[in-house]
Amino acid sequence: KAMSPPFLPEQPFLQIEELCVKGNRGDNAVEQVSLTACSGEVIGIAGVDGNGQRELFQAILGMAPISNGNLRLMGLDASGWDGARRAALGVRSIPEDRHAEGVVDDWSLQENAAIGLQRLAPCSSSSMRGGPNGGKWVNVKGRRDLAVKMAGRFQTRHGGIEAPIRSLSGGNQQRFVAARAMELNPKLILAFQPARGLDIDATAKVYEALIEASRKGAAVLVVSYELDELIEYCDRIVVLNGGKLHKPPPAEAKDRAAIGRLMVGAAS
Repeated sequence: KAMSPPFLPEQPFLQIEELCVKGNRGDNAVEQVSLTACSGEVIGIAGVDGNGQRELFQAILGMAPISNGNLRLMGLDASGWDGARRAALGVRSIPEDRHAEGVVDDWSLQENAAIGLQRLAPCSSSSMRGGPNGGKWVNVKGRRDLAVKMAGRFQTRHGGIEAPIRSLSGGNQQRFVAARAMELNPKLILAFQPARGLDIDATAKVYEALIEASRKGAAVLVVSYELDELIEYCDRIVVLNGGKLHKPPPAEAKDRAAIGRLMVGAAS
């Protein structure tokens, strides 16, 4: 079996070309989007809600089928990969709706720590005897230690790692879910409204952690409806409007007015 090419810092990790993704109404919610995200950079995706951000992230995560175009991860055609294979390569996410996509309310913190990471060490262990999870067994201690680490990253307040995550406030749930995306050597982090429900201090800490992850080799894509967040924390900003991607001119790369015009379709 041919080995995957080595990943070099600052190489493109994600490359999407002429990507089209259908929305709930059957039309293209993402229309011929091309974007490259490299190791070491944080890219902000600005836009009014409902302009294809959700569908774009779902396609990258393997949660929505691609109707046209292609998607490459680390130079490999990943268009048909499932989410587990993408996670094994280092794709992580802070989901838009943590209740629908990020947590199981009745599960404990340690069980929620493994969502999306359940097939990876230390959440699972291989066994010579094989097991119900394709030769993997749940590593309870490893999963618990990981949950403790996640809870400590952004000072999540909780009543114990065995407590159900629904016992946490919304802000503390967000801290925990955000921390999970930083674990197990992420190579691509998709952060959708990563600071939702957080105070100013926690917001800064989450964005600083995303920047730190990028400087350690991850590519980071951030969707936020708070343009000021993107301007402050991202290396560059692109805009989604009507499912199409727009880039401000280099001289106006972080100009609030120029980006705002692209967001409402007043410039091309």
